[in-house]
Amino acid sequence: MAQAGRRPGQTETREEILDAARRRFAEQGYDGATVRGIAADAGVNAALLHHFFGTKQRLFAASMNLPVDPGELVPRILDGPGDEIGERLVRAFLSLWQAPEGRAPFLAMIRSATTNEQVATMMRQFLERAILARVAQYYLTAPR
Repeated sequence: MAQAGRRPGQTETREEILDAARRRFAEQGYDGATVRGIAADAGVNAALLHHFFGTKQRLFAASMNLPVDPGELVPRILDGPGDEIGERLVRAFLSLWQAPEGRAPFLAMIRSATTNEQVATMMRQFLERAILARVAQYYLTAPR
């Protein structure tokens, strides 16, 4: 007997989760979508989402085909003197733009956000929570 929340076909299940995540994020924005709601839509246990993606941020990044994982980007931005965070933030985004593998998804994200208010809201919420809030918290608490 299969475990609760698991179905045969790991790749198919992962894609169903990503499809459900895209729908939820589009309908409810980053803040409104929940891991439990996405799991219910995909017909799986929420633990399976954590197994495949780890966090809501990584699920969002995968479902939106973002060119970077915020969990990897933020430490790069925070690594160094506090008064240079702004420069590192800009350089990090410019490096995404310049890398051939990151350019297409980054352009798609920007085009979608500039033509669709729901996508713009969702992206703004995600960037605020996943990147900017963490950078600001670090900057405000870093020793000078």
